[in-house]
Amino acid sequence: GDEVITPSFTYIATTEVIALLGLKPVFVEVDRDTFCIDPEGIKNSITDKTKAIVPVHLYGQACNMNEIISIVLPLSLPGISSAFLLSVILCWNEAFWSLMLTSTNSAPLSVFIASFSSPEGLFWAKLSAASVMAIMPIMVLGWFSQKQLVSGLTFGAIK
Repeated sequence: GDEVITPSFTYIATTEVIALLGLKPVFVEVDRDTFCIDPEGIKNSITDKTKAIVPVHLYGQACNMNEIISIVLPLSLPGISSAFLLSVILCWNEAFWSLMLTSTNSAPLSVFIASFSSPEGLFWAKLSAASVMAIMPIMVLGWFSQKQLVSGLTFGAIK
């Protein structure tokens, strides 16, 4: 099954929750000076089944998070970029509809569309057209990157 990397020297609760979730804990030796997980051990333990890393800060000693992040960041870029792209697409969509719903009186869609044909609705029609044109590059980018988007969100931060 899926694996979670954790230090070999830690409190039982760290490993217990991994086991309760049906995951396999992968123990990595700790640094003798800090008693925290060894970043080199993390690097050597990552496999295709690795889904998470649980560094444990112990005895007032913090793990070397800069080094751990430098190991994990290249593996997490597909997930991060996919989440970013999805956020941009959803933000554009929400911004457009919030502008339209707060700028005019709420009405059924047919009345909403018909209001664009009135003289005072001409401004909103132009604004809507501009909004649609503004989101088109984002939509096209979303369509072309759909495979990468699904892959990144499916596999998450660790491949």
